[in-house]
Amino acid sequence: MWHELVDLTVNWPLSLVTVNYDSLNTHYGLRMYHKDVPISISQHEFNFITEFVRTLNPKNCLEIATGIGVSTLAIALGLKDGNLVTIDSYEEEEEQVQPQNSFKRNQNHPDGLLMAQMLARHFGVQNKIQFVHDVFDGNILRVDHWDFVFLDCPKNDQDFINIFKILLHYIGDHTKILVHDTHTHSGASKQFVENLGWKWVNAIPEQHYPLVLIEK
Repeated sequence: MWHELVDLTVNWPLSLVTVNYDSLNTHYGLRMYHKDVPISISQHEFNFITEFVRTLNPKNCLEIATGIGVSTLAIALGLKDGNLVTIDSYEEEEEQVQPQNSFKRNQNHPDGLLMAQMLARHFGVQNKIQFVHDVFDGNILRVDHWDFVFLDCPKNDQDFINIFKILLHYIGDHTKILVHDTHTHSGASKQFVENLGWKWVNAIPEQHYPLVLIEK
């Protein structure tokens, strides 16, 4: 399954011209067609997320930062009868497009969103996912609570803290939160969470780029 996923993302002919991610591509060994965009999670992380969701059996799931939809797919494959709302503004994609490529042509349907939707259809989980192309804001959320949240966008402490403050209105003691790439944070994010009575633990301890689990 993973190799099929890689083949799909590598050969999907996107129009986007992006910044250079050579160091990340060296780590993951993956490239998209004519692109320097890496798949953001590893095969081990992908399998871990799917099994984690399958065991948790959540009803309402939220992902912040859809990207090209690889982590989205991992979550959806683990769902039994739950559903997933995944949101991304694709601001980074807009910023990375060179002027001559005219982002206006694709601003309503970013390449990352198109790929995420393609992956969902290909693996038969499109009915479990609601894609939202917007900036994350608590006002757009339409559920009372989230059972599971996956955060792949806060790459610094302040962004994480701002997002977590919004999430506090929609999460409870039962909620499980996975945060990707926390190596970019200092200790402030962890301290903030722990001061609120939540635990901050490495979900995959041996991993160089930690995947953190936040829970009560």
